[in-house]
Amino acid sequence: MNTKEAENMRKVIGMALVLMLLAAGSVSSAETVRLPESRYAVILPDAMTYDGPTADTAEAFAYISEEMLLTVHFFRYDMSMTDVILDLLGRGGDDIRPVSVNGVDMIAFRYPPEEDGWQAVGYILEDGNAALGILFWYGTQEAADLTKTIMESIEETETV
Repeated sequence: MNTKEAENMRKVIGMALVLMLLAAGSVSSAETVRLPESRYAVILPDAMTYDGPTADTAEAFAYISEEMLLTVHFFRYDMSMTDVILDLLGRGGDDIRPVSVNGVDMIAFRYPPEEDGWQAVGYILEDGNAALGILFWYGTQEAADLTKTIMESIEETETV
């Protein structure tokens, strides 16, 4: 299998997982969400609701689901990937490693668990001169599994 076929296979598997969740009732339907001012999008369960900006800019916003115990934050950083990683380290990020999903290269990381049991996993990817961030906070193993499904749905769309 060549690289292009493998990339297409990963996309098909990611979409199949989302469809399986839809069929199983874990996700009632899905919504495509574009990362801030970028050419990338992910599919979120319809049970997640837009929670507005998380900063004084539309370049940072969140979706939440109290029912699923899952929050997803989307960020756009006007700094280099290196600067974002250094900032991440300063905030306690660990298990930092390169990953590729559907042909999209990114950096994955974790934050140590909070006292209330919530955990976080995040991804940073480059888009031109900016870095994009996706940060998941979750409170159950089912929600943790859903973060993987959401990330497997990432795809490059038309240019903004």
